[in-house]
Amino acid sequence: MENTSGINPRLVKLYSGIAVLAAVGLGSIFAASISINSVHSSAEFGQGVYKIKACDSFVRLNLISGATGTQGAPAGLSALRGISIVSLDPKACKNTTFTINAFDSSASQTPFYRTDGVSALCMHDPCTPGLNSQNDLKVDIDAHSVVTLAAPDDFHTMTLDAKTGIYTITFAQPTILANEIGRLTIQSGNLAS
Repeated sequence: MENTSGINPRLVKLYSGIAVLAAVGLGSIFAASISINSVHSSAEFGQGVYKIKACDSFVRLNLISGATGTQGAPAGLSALRGISIVSLDPKACKNTTFTINAFDSSASQTPFYRTDGVSALCMHDPCTPGLNSQNDLKVDIDAHSVVTLAAPDDFHTMTLDAKTGIYTITFAQPTILANEIGRLTIQSGNLAS
């Protein structure tokens, strides 16, 4: 049968294929760079591998599990013992502060660590953020590229592995099982002088 419409079927297939590839490509770009705030804001949120616009650095957050059956965790399960920060470029991120938050599998914000000296997860001894636990972690990078944990205390500390460049925030008294963390968020902003 002869094509009387003057449209080449091969070109239609080629352009359709290009359109599908472009749509898939744009979808993956948008999924990797979700911003809740306005374009001109210096704060954004994300999960997994982040591109922090305030300092154009790729940052990855990893969960650190404790030994199974310790720190209030039942046998065979691990408490969330800390968070590691990978690929942070302090020179590019001068004068920046990061706030990290955790959400459980039901999307409720959860405290990271207890501040009352009690060695029990929140499911066994309830946590009240600000009273006996802390919901967020704050990491500051000053004008000299020095990275510090905002308000370190006996309940959470940060160390740097100079060989790998990985920062590790450790909790003395965890509040949740590692497998109950549904997502982590990170927000960046300008460090107040």
